[in-house]
Amino acid sequence: TMCWHQNRIDGLGDSWKNSPAILNTMLPGGVNNSKYNAKLDIIANFANTLRNAKGEAIPFIFRLYHEQDGNWFWWGKGNCTTADFTTLWKYTVEYLRDSKNVHNILYAYSPDGNQFSTKADYLAIYPGDSYVDILGLDFYFGTGDQNEINKLRDRLTYIVEYATEKNKISALTEAG
Repeated sequence: TMCWHQNRIDGLGDSWKNSPAILNTMLPGGVNNSKYNAKLDIIANFANTLRNAKGEAIPFIFRLYHEQDGNWFWWGKGNCTTADFTTLWKYTVEYLRDSKNVHNILYAYSPDGNQFSTKADYLAIYPGDSYVDILGLDFYFGTGDQNEINKLRDRLTYIVEYATEKNKISALTEAG
């Protein structure tokens, strides 16, 4: 699994430096789009080197822009619009898949399980079935009491149900 805690494309900080807003500058026409494409080129080159002894592509999970329903990352809720987030996600997949011919990536969608309470909330920032292979969630415990365990179980149930409906993989993608 590759989890991408991408630093700000403008060089002004890491993933947690969420202001000023940056995401829309990475989209086509934005001042940082060519810099973003250069980062995607590195990922494409790496992905295309992943071959077994027979020359077959080795798949890997790419968990990009995770926990987007929280506000702690520059790509998170409140730090960009939902439209810009889903546009960047789709652009990333299309660039790697269609422009760079990378077909060994499984894209994991993984909101923070403490930020949503319903199946509809889980899907509020969803980029679409054509751009996601794995439906996951990240979950961090506070006290680890029965209420938190029940909360995690409920959240996992939502994603298993949705993944089954959409013929996708479901997963607990990060926990602590």
